[in-house]
This record gives sequence, C-alpha cells and structure tokens, in this order.
Amino acid sequence: AAAKRPLEPQPSEAEVTVEVPVDWRSMPLDQWLRSVDNGKGFLLKYQEALCKNFDDLEQVMDLYVRPDSEGNVEIDQTFFDDLQIEKVGHMR
Repeated sequence: AAAKRPLEPQPSEAEVTVEVPVDWRSMPLDQWLRSVDNGKGFLLKYQEALCKNFDDLEQVMDLYVRPDSEGNVEIDQTFFDDLQIEKVGHMR
C-alpha cells in the first residue's frame, strides 16, 4: 500500500496578512491602499487617482488628517470628494 503523506496545514483567512513597512511614510500609495482593506482589492478603483494626485502617504496625511476635539484623528471630507469616493463603506 502507498504511504499517505500528512496534509500540510493551509493558512486560514485570519492568518493572511499584508506586509506593512514599519515606517508608513515609506509605504507606496498602491501598497497602502491594498493594506486598508487587507488586500481584498475593493479600493483599487481609487488607485489611479490617488497615485496621480499625491506623491506619498505622508502628503495625504498632511493634507487630510486632523485631530478632532477629543484628540482622535479624522479624515477631512474633501479627501473623499477629491478622489470621488461616494460609497459610505469606502469612507470608513
């Protein structure tokens, strides 16, 4: 009889990760966009506009991310307007 090989464990969805550079300032915009939705690709439709209009993630953060009155960060609505993001789920 042929010997049976043990099945190799397959990664579960929870184990799938997107590599993120330690310093977010060095992350390319397309890589950051993929990391936002854990590599699912739902936000890739905004990649062209994002890469065309901005040099890097630090520029995006400087232009659109501000602390609110409680010290939390919030994204200025003009970011979504500028990239023509209309789906509420894509704004979270």
